[in-house]
Amino acid sequence: METNHTLWAHAPEHRLSEKGTYQKKHSLNTPKKLIIVRNLPFELALKYDWQLQAWSIMPNHYHIVASSPDDPATLKKILSTLHTLSGKELNRIDQKPKRRA
Repeated sequence: METNHTLWAHAPEHRLSEKGTYQKKHSLNTPKKLIIVRNLPFELALKYDWQLQAWSIMPNHYHIVASSPDDPATLKKILSTLHTLSGKELNRIDQKPKRRA
Protein backbone atom coordinates (compact mmCIF):
# COMPACT_ATOMS: atom_id res chain seq x y z
CA MET A 1 0.00 0.00 0.00
CA GLU A 2 1.41 3.38 -1.01
CA THR A 3 1.60 6.01 1.77
CA ASN A 4 2.35 9.03 -0.36
CA HIS A 5 0.81 12.22 1.07
CA THR A 6 -0.44 13.18 -2.38
CA LEU A 7 -3.14 10.54 -1.92
CA TRP A 8 -4.59 12.48 1.01
CA ALA A 9 -5.94 15.94 0.25
CA HIS A 10 -6.04 16.94 3.93
CA ALA A 11 -3.01 15.07 5.31
CA PRO A 12 -1.05 17.32 7.66
CA GLU A 13 2.69 17.11 7.75
CA HIS A 14 3.82 14.76 10.52
CA ARG A 15 6.96 15.73 12.38
CA LEU A 16 7.91 12.64 14.27
CA SER A 17 10.89 14.30 15.93
CA GLU A 18 8.61 16.80 17.72
CA LYS A 19 6.55 15.78 20.72
CA GLY A 20 3.22 17.10 21.91
CA THR A 21 0.56 19.37 20.51
CA TYR A 22 0.26 23.09 20.01
CA GLN A 23 1.97 24.72 23.00
CA LYS A 24 1.35 21.41 24.85
CA LYS A 25 -1.84 22.91 26.33
CA HIS A 26 -4.65 20.73 27.56
CA SER A 27 -7.41 23.18 26.65
CA LEU A 28 -10.16 20.58 26.99
CA ASN A 29 -9.42 20.12 30.67
CA THR A 30 -12.96 19.76 32.07
CA PRO A 31 -15.85 17.43 31.28
CA LYS A 32 -17.92 20.44 30.14
CA LYS A 33 -15.28 21.46 27.58
CA LEU A 34 -14.91 17.90 26.30
CA ILE A 35 -18.68 17.64 25.84
CA ILE A 36 -18.80 20.90 23.87
CA VAL A 37 -16.10 19.71 21.45
CA ARG A 38 -17.69 16.27 21.27
CA ASN A 39 -21.14 17.62 20.37
CA LEU A 40 -20.18 20.21 17.76
CA PRO A 41 -19.00 17.74 15.08
CA PHE A 42 -22.35 15.91 15.30
CA GLU A 43 -24.29 19.17 14.91
CA LEU A 44 -22.16 20.24 11.95
CA ALA A 45 -22.34 16.79 10.34
CA LEU A 46 -26.12 17.03 10.37
CA LYS A 47 -26.09 20.58 9.03
CA TYR A 48 -23.72 19.81 6.13
CA ASP A 49 -24.85 16.22 5.44
CA TRP A 50 -21.64 14.48 6.50
CA GLN A 51 -21.39 11.06 8.13
CA LEU A 52 -19.14 10.77 11.18
CA GLN A 53 -17.45 7.38 11.19
CA ALA A 54 -14.97 7.67 14.06
CA TRP A 55 -13.91 10.29 16.57
CA SER A 56 -11.64 10.71 19.54
CA ILE A 57 -11.78 13.77 21.78
CA MET A 58 -8.82 14.15 24.15
CA PRO A 59 -7.78 16.95 26.53
CA ASN A 60 -5.22 18.35 24.09
CA HIS A 61 -6.58 17.51 20.63
CA TYR A 62 -9.17 15.57 18.67
CA HIS A 63 -9.47 13.34 15.61
CA ILE A 64 -12.54 12.98 13.43
CA VAL A 65 -13.09 10.64 10.49
CA ALA A 66 -16.04 11.60 8.32
CA SER A 67 -17.28 11.44 4.75
CA SER A 68 -19.61 13.37 2.50
CA PRO A 69 -21.22 11.59 -0.42
CA ASP A 70 -22.51 14.87 -1.84
CA ASP A 71 -20.09 17.73 -1.30
CA PRO A 72 -16.60 17.09 0.15
CA ALA A 73 -15.81 20.77 -0.50
CA THR A 74 -17.83 21.66 2.61
CA LEU A 75 -15.02 20.26 4.80
CA LYS A 76 -13.31 23.66 4.93
CA LYS A 77 -16.54 25.31 6.14
CA ILE A 78 -17.14 22.58 8.73
CA LEU A 79 -13.63 22.87 10.17
CA SER A 80 -13.77 26.66 10.21
CA THR A 81 -17.13 26.62 11.96
CA LEU A 82 -16.00 23.94 14.42
CA HIS A 83 -12.91 25.94 15.40
CA THR A 84 -14.79 29.25 15.61
CA LEU A 85 -17.69 27.96 17.70
CA SER A 86 -15.59 25.79 20.02
CA GLY A 87 -13.02 28.56 20.48
CA LYS A 88 -15.65 31.14 21.40
CA GLU A 89 -17.37 28.79 23.83
CA LEU A 90 -14.13 27.64 25.49
CA ASN A 91 -12.99 31.25 25.77
CA ARG A 92 -16.34 32.16 27.36
CA ILE A 93 -15.99 29.35 29.90
CA ASP A 94 -12.42 30.42 30.71
CA GLN A 95 -13.52 34.08 30.87
CA LYS A 96 -10.98 35.04 28.19
CA PRO A 97 -13.19 36.32 25.34
CA LYS A 98 -10.34 37.81 23.28
CA ARG A 99 -7.90 34.91 23.59
CA ARG A 100 -6.49 33.51 20.37
CA ALA A 101 -4.95 30.01 20.07
